[in-house]
Amino acid sequence: MTTLALVHGNGRQQDERLPAREQYISSYFGLKAEYAETICDEWVVLSEKHGLLSPTDEIAPYDASLDDYDARERSAWVTDLTASAMRFVSEDGLTSRFDEVVALTSSRYVELLSPLWTHLRSVGVEVQAPLAEQGGIATQQGWLRERIDCEETKQPDSEQTA
Repeated sequence: MTTLALVHGNGRQQDERLPAREQYISSYFGLKAEYAETICDEWVVLSEKHGLLSPTDEIAPYDASLDDYDARERSAWVTDLTASAMRFVSEDGLTSRFDEVVALTSSRYVELLSPLWTHLRSVGVEVQAPLAEQGGIATQQGWLRERIDCEETKQPDSEQTA
């Protein structure tokens, strides 16, 4: 199974232009990114300002939140993000290069992005939103850490020889 993680880029940011993976400096974002790097095959960042980003895309710090958008602006953001995500996962619009998408976002974003989930399912992608079911951020961080640690203990020690 090939899995793509959509990691919401939120929280504190650095004071300079950096790759998206380094721009967001909250421990919450760090755990979501670590989960994506450990558990998933590929990942992208969801940004209120930039839409979908590769973790290596350089961005300047910004102050944008969907809380500042009116209904029309939020709707346009969702439409643009859905189109961008569909181009990323499905080159022909009929099949996907991923079997599963894991949305590492809050329940609010899961609900807001329901048009994206519908489109992904239409090309055979299973959509998971595990953090939306975990309650508050502290509970979500505990869930992420537990899954990361569990996965790391499964991986063979690279220094062992057969």
